[in-house]
Amino acid sequence: LLWGRLVRGWRGRLAVRLTLAGVAFLLLSYFGSKLVLEVLLHRSWQA
Repeated sequence: LLWGRLVRGWRGRLAVRLTLAGVAFLLLSYFGSKLVLEVLLHRSWQA
């Protein structure tokens, strides 16, 4: 986002949408990893 703001001039709505998309992607990745480990591989999330 910082690079996009400085180089490409992203502001306002576009920056908000990209931020929310990034947060959604991270949440999906976290819960997807948890699902694969605990449900499909039957392993504990803790180390």
